Amino acid sequence: MKRTGLLVVLGILVILVFWGCSGYNGLVKQDENVKKAWNNVQTEYQNRSDLVGNLVNTVKGAANFDKNSNPTWLRQDQKLHQLTLLPSVNRKTLLNRRPKPDEGFKPFTCPS
Repeated sequence: MKRTGLLVVLGILVILVFWGCSGYNGLVKQDENVKKAWNNVQTEYQNRSDLVGNLVNTVKGAANFDKNSNPTWLRQDQKLHQLTLLPSVNRKTLLNRRPKPDEGFKPFTCPS
């Protein structure tokens, strides 16, 4: 009888040890999942940080292009805005007929 009681106690002890090890392994697995999730967040922040630099360079390049693109067309456009018009010519008509940058400047002729 003592032997059966001892085996039962040992059996329960073994079950508790396996259950404890299983619980500890589960905690380790959950800890690894949390670390992996935070690494994903940090990676996303780093990617966004890299994209900000690319965006700044793109805007600088576009501003430089606008500054240096076809200055003769820009001067002609400014001249068009400074025209003193006859009363019969509508200023909006003139401004709507401005040339596009790749067309070059075509002088406006007053309609008769």
